[in-house]
Amino acid sequence: MRRLTLFVASTISKKIKFLSEIEFEDGTKEINIEFAALDIEFHPLFNFRGGVIMNPIGAFNQNHDGPKWEFVDRPISATQLLPSTFSNVGFGLYGKLYKPKIVWAYELYLTNGFNDNIIGNSENKTFIPATKIRPKQI
Repeated sequence: MRRLTLFVASTISKKIKFLSEIEFEDGTKEINIEFAALDIEFHPLFNFRGGVIMNPIGAFNQNHDGPKWEFVDRPISATQLLPSTFSNVGFGLYGKLYKPKIVWAYELYLTNGFNDNIIGNSENKTFIPATKIRPKQI
């Protein structure tokens, strides 16, 4: 599968930022907004994010693309176990504070969640990747 990913970011003001990731798969057969969020910074340890957000499930979901990885295909855990690039509409709080030898970090979001395909799917079991399949495809 050929994939083109467009990252767009803008600093609206000193404390407000907009970030987005739009993915074009197989030319333009499928176009997905994987991430599009407005961030408001109050303090490094207390920030608000709202929009289409990447769920913080698994290390690879939020950090799935980009030049930091030295492999072409996504790992099996990101395609078979968890739905890699799984995003939902929602909002929440996040923060990170650096101290000598330790980092305090958290993310807490409310999203519209998984759909019924997590249980009712062709695998006949609870299968998280099925949540990315539209009902007519099952």
